[in-house]
Amino acid sequence: DDLRDFAYRLGIELFESRRREGIISPLVSFVFDEADEFIPQQLERDSSYARSAWIAEMLARRGRKFGIGLAIVSQRPARVEKNVLSQCNTQVILKTTNPHDVKAIVSSVEGLTTGAVDEIQRLPIGMAVVSGLPIHAPIFVEIRVRETRHGGKGAEVVNEKKKSFGFFHMK
Repeated sequence: DDLRDFAYRLGIELFESRRREGIISPLVSFVFDEADEFIPQQLERDSSYARSAWIAEMLARRGRKFGIGLAIVSQRPARVEKNVLSQCNTQVILKTTNPHDVKAIVSSVEGLTTGAVDEIQRLPIGMAVVSGLPIHAPIFVEIRVRETRHGGKGAEVVNEKKKSFGFFHMK
């Protein structure tokens, strides 16, 4: 709830200050990672979900004219509010196999052929389908390997050199 409230307050402050001042530069991007948690399809009225979804939809519809871009990232597009998905100009789609998610992608991405839909379900790691402006038809692209340090590394549970498991030593 706190993160959704923060997203709402930050988004509304950014949007209103730029609208009031007529500012369009510098361009900024507002990114919702795990968008299904912030912009859910099924809203609980008067909840933090409703507030964060409302600001995301506002930024999707009206943010561009004030230099605010919106990026949404989700592994479950079927759970993301359809009005927000439909406002996305560019989509980068990685392998998706869940039938509900594939259906959500097909309904929000213009120009996907039956063959492209089939390919989305079989994409290898590192490949994606990109669709949207200014591309006239979806294209397949290779995503390069990350060049930065991964900050989300989990704790080492088994240390092979010390043969330890957590805080237990194995013999």
